[in-house]
Amino acid sequence: MKDERHMSAVNTEATAPPMRVTNLSKSYGAFEVLNGIDLTVDPGEIVAIVGPSGVGKTTLLRSLSGLTDLTAGEVVIGSEKVTGPVEEIGLVFQDYRGSMFPWMTTIQNVAFPLEGKGVPKADREETARKCLADVGLEQAADSYPWELSGGMQQRVAIARALAYDAHILLMDEPFGSLDAQTKLVLEDLVIDLQRRLGISVILVTHDIDEAVYMSDRVVVLNNKPASVVDVVHVPLGKEREQIATKSDPNFMKARNRVMREIMGQ
Repeated sequence: MKDERHMSAVNTEATAPPMRVTNLSKSYGAFEVLNGIDLTVDPGEIVAIVGPSGVGKTTLLRSLSGLTDLTAGEVVIGSEKVTGPVEEIGLVFQDYRGSMFPWMTTIQNVAFPLEGKGVPKADREETARKCLADVGLEQAADSYPWELSGGMQQRVAIARALAYDAHILLMDEPFGSLDAQTKLVLEDLVIDLQRRLGISVILVTHDIDEAVYMSDRVVVLNNKPASVVDVVHVPLGKEREQIATKSDPNFMKARNRVMREIMGQ
């Protein structure tokens, strides 16, 4: 019998639960990194988090994921408080090469996290194949990591997060080490996945154009300790296209507002 919970990761009717962050603060000893962060992510929303280098964007993402304890405040997904890693959240990092086992094929890498959850082998492989199809890699199922380009390896990382039954993707500079053309392709892939699968995406990026192009809202962090200095709604609709969208006056207006906040102007 198939595990319907895991099959929901590729169900086009899947809907992410809401996320609510209240008064989140994080300190390392006497050094306070984040202070009083309030944030909401609605079901099926893409939210970008931007700010100056070193402001604490990755610390915030780790706090949202349950990978690090909070000093104060709380993160709630649906009705459940996050106190550690949860199945609803999938993580995609910039270092896609280090996240894959070189001795495993693509499909084995995607299916591997399900083994620890007791999912039968046949169901693991079926789920992995469907998630690879979602990211356009069904033909590379039997390839090894060294046979894949950087962009393909990052697609594998996204597929693995989906296979784990994640309905909220946390992405930390996921395209930062890719070439410009591949980066644009994967931006559109993530937007398409969000639309088709009903997932939510929280994207940390230093690229302001990427943040505005991909998101429904851009959350701007600044100051030390970091706090939310602005939330910029992006009125560009659901359909995005690299050239047309980035030529839209609304895109430029949102981009300039985010840029001014980051520069403290």
